[in-house]
Amino acid sequence: MSTLSISLSDGAATILLYPKWDSKFLNRVVNRSQHRMLDGSLISYLWLYDDQICFELEYVPVSEAAQINAWWAAKTSLETAAIFDGMPLVYWATSFITDDASPFSKYSQPQHDHMDGSFTISKVLAT
Repeated sequence: MSTLSISLSDGAATILLYPKWDSKFLNRVVNRSQHRMLDGSLISYLWLYDDQICFELEYVPVSEAAQINAWWAAKTSLETAAIFDGMPLVYWATSFITDDASPFSKYSQPQHDHMDGSFTISKVLAT
């Protein structure tokens, strides 16, 4: 049987995840944000992502979900690898969890020692 796995590491801890099969591999996403200051000047931010992986997870142990939430909150740089049947599909030396909300916020039902969640991993090219 074929398996897809995602490996995330911050250099100290490594987590191996098995996402659902509806994972999405996206390319070239550009986000732009502008803010007008009180003096009238305009501040513009441009985020360019080369690649993104969006995926959902079920029944992730609470300890691993807590680690991923901590990485998201601290904006930790991660080493990411997507592996299909033992063959690497994607390897990024530097990537980030780029969601607006916490990746894991609800428990798997009926269990309370596992969590369900979804998040996006992005490789940042330029800021």
